[in-house]
Amino acid sequence: KEEMTSLPENDVAINDIYAEIIYGQKGSSSEEEEPTPTSICTSTSGTVSYALGTSYTCNPGDGVERTFYVLEDNGDSVSLIMNENIGDNVAWITQEDYEAAGGTQWSSNTDRNSFGPITANNYLESQTSSWTVDASLPTYDQIYNVNNSTTLTNTPWLYENLQSSSDGGPVGYWTSTPYSSYSNMARGVNYVNGLIGRSVSDTTDGVRPVITVSKSQLSQ
Repeated sequence: KEEMTSLPENDVAINDIYAEIIYGQKGSSSEEEEPTPTSICTSTSGTVSYALGTSYTCNPGDGVERTFYVLEDNGDSVSLIMNENIGDNVAWITQEDYEAAGGTQWSSNTDRNSFGPITANNYLESQTSSWTVDASLPTYDQIYNVNNSTTLTNTPWLYENLQSSSDGGPVGYWTSTPYSSYSNMARGVNYVNGLIGRSVSDTTDGVRPVITVSKSQLSQ
């Protein structure tokens, strides 16, 4: 009898089926490698750091590189805030959006902040609709915890590109946090006074995007 030098056709097919079940790839005997995370932000100093205020150049998915600063270390991820507002100034919530959400107390100047920053959130979403990374408003705690204070004097990166209205503004940007002591106000960042309360209908403030990315998406 001649010695068999190769598997019969049927046995080859069965072998491929077993490989596909066990390894997830037909005809392969090794596991697939996990894809390398795509870098979203590159350090401007050439060193990856999670220290608050560290500057990165980030492409949030629309092909435009923008400057962001580390705002919060979340363990496996970091939140970064952009160095300027995006778009125009906008109210935290307008009367129209308040009433559309079911509010009935606008005329009495109470309860205005109970539905959150609907107008500001909608505007931020419209300005970042081409991004592949979700953007949000900063929270009061995120800003406060940088200095453990409402004063931002030692952290100019938190009020970068803000100026007086007489110089063209914008004078500040909104956080997502309502002012607990005043139902017609919300928390914002002002270029002079740091964290302040401002009427929710004020239109001298804008929105400043915060993105959260995995630390594996930061590069040198």
